[in-house]
Amino acid sequence: MKFSDNDFAVMNLIWEAGEIPAIEIAEQLAKEKGWKKPTVYTLLDRLIKKGAIKRTDPDYICTALVKKEDVRTDETEGLLSRLYNGSAKLLVSGFIKDKRLSEDELKELRELIDKMSDN
Repeated sequence: MKFSDNDFAVMNLIWEAGEIPAIEIAEQLAKEKGWKKPTVYTLLDRLIKKGAIKRTDPDYICTALVKKEDVRTDETEGLLSRLYNGSAKLLVSGFIKDKRLSEDELKELRELIDKMSDN
């Protein structure tokens, strides 16, 4: 299942809330992004057709049918495949070389690698 950036804006609100009325999604995205209500409802309809969310009436309550972690994993694997020939090492080394990771982030990565090596 592929998501656009706009889909993610909607999905993140639903994932955060668990269940949320469509009108609240529209109000939040109007504040954050300046989107009009019809735009949000079009995105919600598209996500329903994709099978990403379900709509419960009355009140058009939206609930995610896909887990954020699963989508994150799929998106990461797609990114690795498209841009790094499937290599997580190339991705991480790119961030390190471009100095996009702070010292704290580097320390956390070292600790994570050490922990994984111990298992």
